[in-house]
Amino acid sequence: MTATSELDQPVVVIGAGTGGLVAAARLTLEGVPVLLLEGSQRLGGRFSTIEVDGYKVPTGAVAIETAGPFWDTFGLLGIDAGLRTPDPPVMIHVRGRDLRPGAAVWQHMIKRVTKAAGTVAESLTTARSDAVQDDITLDQWVRRYTRSKTLLSLFQSLAASIFTVNADELPAGAFFRLLKETGGYKSFGFAPHGNVVIADAIGEAIVGRGGQVRRGWTVEEIIVEGDRAVGVRAYDPGGSSQTIGAGAVVSNVGPRGTAAMVKSGEASARFAQRAEPIRPSSMLALAFSSSEELIEHPGIWTFTDTERLCNLANLTATCPELAPPGRHLYEAYSCPRPSVGGVFDADAERLMLERDLERQIPGYEHAETVHFKVMRGELAPAQQCQPGYDPDQRTPLDNVIEVGDGVKPYGWIGTTACAETARRATELLVGQLLGRSAA
Repeated sequence: MTATSELDQPVVVIGAGTGGLVAAARLTLEGVPVLLLEGSQRLGGRFSTIEVDGYKVPTGAVAIETAGPFWDTFGLLGIDAGLRTPDPPVMIHVRGRDLRPGAAVWQHMIKRVTKAAGTVAESLTTARSDAVQDDITLDQWVRRYTRSKTLLSLFQSLAASIFTVNADELPAGAFFRLLKETGGYKSFGFAPHGNVVIADAIGEAIVGRGGQVRRGWTVEEIIVEGDRAVGVRAYDPGGSSQTIGAGAVVSNVGPRGTAAMVKSGEASARFAQRAEPIRPSSMLALAFSSSEELIEHPGIWTFTDTERLCNLANLTATCPELAPPGRHLYEAYSCPRPSVGGVFDADAERLMLERDLERQIPGYEHAETVHFKVMRGELAPAQQCQPGYDPDQRTPLDNVIEVGDGVKPYGWIGTTACAETARRATELLVGQLLGRSAA
């Protein structure tokens, strides 16, 4: 694409999940005209909030890391996220004990739970500093050192709660890359009125800097001429088909979703070939409430020795505004088997999750279900691509770039990964469209 000093057409961003919002925001900061199209009336995608009987329930992501490219974006836009940080932020529940993550946990888990697993401590140190083979899964790696059911379940819960896949579906290298580069998911906060407030604030910042945000616009096709995208065809909120010119397209709907929008000739075949091997991951989330507080700690618990339950967030201990007065709100997560591909019995998976909650949480039998959701399939997955198998952000068309958790960097995860793809997409597009480096 020929570099120009300004665009005749805006960059059209498809989808207002974390990747799309941050890409649109960063592009406006660079002076690039942007049109963000979101199919629903709510911004944020799986970083948002729905209201159910007075409860504010996460649509996906439950917390926000207070470091990294997503957090940095708030500063660039002048947004005060107003997060509240639980203390302690994370606990690991093992054999009736609650342990803070860190060296003490590994000492307890590895050296006291089972002596036979003593070598895991040494191998963890090596794995965090050296490359780990990508042809083995995390489960295979752990089984090299131990047969302890408790240790195996710990790594299973970590894989499920952080990466939304089972330990036997996650490349060991991706797990240890995360530990080495970021130290894991350990610094975060909760939004007291729900993540949607932050998503809306980013949308307002985009508009305030000259960009456009249109809700209820569903993109049907990316229009291609020759070797580049020239526009999109979308339905407006009234159901009328509209054609919109585009200098470039940023897609936040996942590689398979993007491929479905490219319908012209050779480009369509190349996008389809790129997307064919990609499989989304799945997750179950159960929000429940109680009149009495059921959980002592205010942050996120990771569990061992369970069938399916991997972690649980105690939301109202830090943010009581998320529930009606006098009620406590929690959200529990589990990873189905298999997670990748989404072929499982949702009813059976829910039953196993609830059995775990009954065993692990005293008083759960008196709790009330607020909302239950199954995140799977191409339209509403836990993640658009299995971790470790993401394609490059760049697509067969130079001026179509993808963002989001379907093209996340190796070892990155969650909203932080989505924001990082947006940062990289901005650099690529600013270089292509304006012939300069991004700030």
